[in-house]
Amino acid sequence: MIENKKSIIVLVAVWVIALAAGGIYYNLKSTSKVINIVKTEKKEKLSQEAGKFEKVKFYYPDKDYKELKVKNEDIPLYFKKRDKIEKIAEDSFENLYTAKILATPQIDVKNVYITGDTVYIDCDANIISLKEANRKNILGIYSIVNSITEVPGINKVKILVDEKEESGNFGRIYTRNMNF
Repeated sequence: MIENKKSIIVLVAVWVIALAAGGIYYNLKSTSKVINIVKTEKKEKLSQEAGKFEKVKFYYPDKDYKELKVKNEDIPLYFKKRDKIEKIAEDSFENLYTAKILATPQIDVKNVYITGDTVYIDCDANIISLKEANRKNILGIYSIVNSITEVPGINKVKILVDEKEESGNFGRIYTRNMNF
């Protein structure tokens, strides 16, 4: 009999706690306010001078994949060399997509490291299609390298994939090359 009384008391206590928790939850749910989500500008917008642009030389393969052509494009004027290099790399990927070398222009530049006159571009795995050694891919890589080495003080470029060094075309550090 005493066991039954204890069981009933425990059961009642559990129900009281459950009802109290439900009541508190209901009050919180009905009185909570909607949070406004504010979109922030991309980091590049914060590191550039608004409304100011500079001309940059971009290299891109010709239709026959025999040589690199040059075109001047305006990009925003960046305060940091790192941000400028990231923008040049992103625009170069779009040029390679237009030239039908890359399957997507949506290659994410995860990070840019600068050590002396060498820049390391860490890209996502979408760039892996340039890994195979053939003329078209080599021209694609040199279009990126030549465009980035237009930045004063940068003479060498190393492409990383997901923070790792890869083999094939990504196994070396590149310098400017205009002889094709």
